[in-house]
Amino acid sequence: MTDHTQLVRDHLADGSPLPAIPLIISEPIVMRDRDDLPIVRSERPAVRLRFVWRGATRDPMFVFQNCREPSWERVDITVERPLEAAFVMERTRHGPGVIPSTMHQWRDIRVFGNGLLERGFWHRLRDVDQNNEHARFDSVSVYGYTDCGWLIEGTQSKEHLFTHCRANGDTTGRVGVRAFGSFQWLGGAMSGHAESCFALGPPCDVVRIVGTGCETSARLLTAQGPTGNVYPVLLEQVRFMTDRLHPDGVMIDFKAPGPLTIRGGQFGNGHQPIPTIRIRTVADYAFICEGAAFDAWGSHEHADRIFDLPTNTNRDVRIAANLFADVYGLARRR
Repeated sequence: MTDHTQLVRDHLADGSPLPAIPLIISEPIVMRDRDDLPIVRSERPAVRLRFVWRGATRDPMFVFQNCREPSWERVDITVERPLEAAFVMERTRHGPGVIPSTMHQWRDIRVFGNGLLERGFWHRLRDVDQNNEHARFDSVSVYGYTDCGWLIEGTQSKEHLFTHCRANGDTTGRVGVRAFGSFQWLGGAMSGHAESCFALGPPCDVVRIVGTGCETSARLLTAQGPTGNVYPVLLEQVRFMTDRLHPDGVMIDFKAPGPLTIRGGQFGNGHQPIPTIRIRTVADYAFICEGAAFDAWGSHEHADRIFDLPTNTNRDVRIAANLFADVYGLARRR
């Protein structure tokens, strides 16, 4: 078997050209303490670079340790043997002189996990929670993973921006984005998740999800808890089809005070199950849902079960200007 691991290491060391052939990688490629990494992309606009993982263990494929501003574009990753992660970003040292692991940029990347990949992109927490990472993902797709498409592990891994990305767990995925830091997800799509499209870790941080389409998943959003720490989360014009809704009927399981804000969006359609938004917290909470369409037929007749909100704490709740489909599919006010 031809192996190109050293060829790719040489490119990442000095920027030497990479051929437009499938590049076989058999062991992890680790980049340490770099702020001068070359851009990884094909020199020909119509050609994509392709890396194929054929390693013997569940190691990660590419590891960035204390690296700043790597940029990858028009790259495919194909997983043919078990792989822990396609990309790992981490901070392994701290103190004066350490390069912050920040400003990672990814554009038009496709990761094909084939049910052998645990996670696509992993902002990994090591000894110290000081990642200070701020990544940007544009038109990045991860398919066929067994855990999640993205794992944002450190609480200082913040302000990640996703534009028109896709997380497709196929038949094996659990979560699209599992995050303990903050991010914005704009547009794009999610599908094929046995747990949730978005799973938020212990609060608090700021999360914004806008214009995303979600299907064939058990839940749209979960937040760990119950906790009394604030967790400002905004969902705006999100579409979630309830065709594979969890058997308990809960679409959003939010165990934090929020504020949780839902503006616009479509939740369910036709003869799909009627979803529930459930909030649980040990403190006061705030919840807004306005301008949303609950379009599963019969939602109007069962509107009271859509909002499962606690009554044993102080609250600021605003539910207004929403529409609910009746048993014939006609829009009705609550």
